[in-house]
Amino acid sequence: MARRSKIPRTTGLCPKNWQDLITDVHTLQREVSKKYPDIPYIILGHSMGSFITRLYLAKYGRDVDAAIIMGAGQQPRVQTWTAIGLTKILRVLHGEKYRSKFLEQMSTGMFNRMFAPNKTSADWLSRDKTEVDKYLAHKHHQFTPTLNMYRVLFTFSNLAASRKWIKKIPRSLPLLLISAAKDPVGDFGKGVTHFYKILRHGAFTDVTLKLYPDARHEILNELNKNEVMRDLVAWMDDKI
Repeated sequence: MARRSKIPRTTGLCPKNWQDLITDVHTLQREVSKKYPDIPYIILGHSMGSFITRLYLAKYGRDVDAAIIMGAGQQPRVQTWTAIGLTKILRVLHGEKYRSKFLEQMSTGMFNRMFAPNKTSADWLSRDKTEVDKYLAHKHHQFTPTLNMYRVLFTFSNLAASRKWIKKIPRSLPLLLISAAKDPVGDFGKGVTHFYKILRHGAFTDVTLKLYPDARHEILNELNKNEVMRDLVAWMDDKI
């Protein structure tokens, strides 16, 4: 396992107002659409970005032509409410910038234990050992998130699972839910399938679900990444 190097104090910090991140995505979308007005706009969000994308679509979904939700799930809201409450208590005790090993072990640490016996602290990311080693060796990956970042992450996953926010997504928007069946973030496919069923029961007219049986969280860095990329291109060609 790679040793964690000293990191800047600002690493792992998010805006106090989580909606600023949604606004950032919209700002980028407007700038790109203005520069390339004749090219369809397809947005892809992975992992934490998938929750951000779902909330973005609820607010600005009519500004894009299609969306790909990758590496996500449908977290039980009781679970995320509990996590938000715990984070609030820790913030009172330690402040926004405190880096909690406890929360780290209860989140990504818990994910990794599902693949025990573990060879590294990131076995849950991919079956490709080369990609896992590259991740562990990268200086930008070697940090414990701040309480501020955990608060935003838990808030995103909580709201993205809310029927209130889901109902705001345009029902005719082409949506691709693409994830790994061995991804703990998506509850090993069950969370992604649950989200898919919510959309279908909610009269969403163009939703596709794709799960890869043996893959883990980082499907673009998996052993079958070429298959994943071909499927992404084929879906985009079909929808746009």
